Amino acid sequence: YTVNSTITLKSNLSIIGEGNSSIVHSSINDVNKDLFDSDGSTSAKTGILLSNFKITSDRNERNAIFLDVTSNSTIENLYIESTGANAIFFYNPLSSNPVNLNNVVRNNYIDLQDSGDRGIYIDGACTDTIIDSNFVKSGILSGIEVDDITGSPTVYGIRTTVTNNHVTGCARYGILVEGTVDSIVSHNILDDNGGSSYAQIGCTQGTVVAYNTIISNNLINNTPASTPSIKLSSAELATVSNNIGALLTSSVIFK
Repeated sequence: YTVNSTITLKSNLSIIGEGNSSIVHSSINDVNKDLFDSDGSTSAKTGILLSNFKITSDRNERNAIFLDVTSNSTIENLYIESTGANAIFFYNPLSSNPVNLNNVVRNNYIDLQDSGDRGIYIDGACTDTIIDSNFVKSGILSGIEVDDITGSPTVYGIRTTVTNNHVTGCARYGILVEGTVDSIVSHNILDDNGGSSYAQIGCTQGTVVAYNTIISNNLINNTPASTPSIKLSSAELATVSNNIGALLTSSVIFK
């Protein structure tokens, strides 16, 4: 299926393919439009399921999947091959209801082919998000990023769980949690991400300080050698334990 305009997602809508032979190709030629969009700025959405198909792109759209003010939704078993900006993007700028709750991103294969920004991006007031068992490669920014949004008030993620993912070949961080609260980054594999200014895993201050992040049991391979394994910057009550790999003297940097 070749698509030249945004597919708007409604509440309790399921789009389920039959594997990689089910292909949605974006020929959208507008960097301000997404391929899939929940249009949460109009009304909050819930119960969306995208599963078991392949997305390809001419790379002229904005995001492959953009879910704003969306809850209880799942993105799983997708093969996303290139995108204009982010492959999967959950966004919520609101500090009160409705908020993004209980969303799951799992078992997706994302190849950004050195053109897309991030594989999975969680931005703003997103609570109890699970990011599990995804493969992300070749982003020009971070592979997986959880971030806060500057505003009055600032809004930030709570209880994001990032587990069992493999992130490789991204230009900045493999996994970045920035300005979030009570996040867990555990049992991930990271290699060949970043450079000397970044790290395989970053826990840093956004508009607010990252608080109570647990980074444990990750397998980290320092390639290139100048990349720190873990970078903590203005992070309060962070716990770093049982991470293994080709560790260097600069493997954990505190700032």
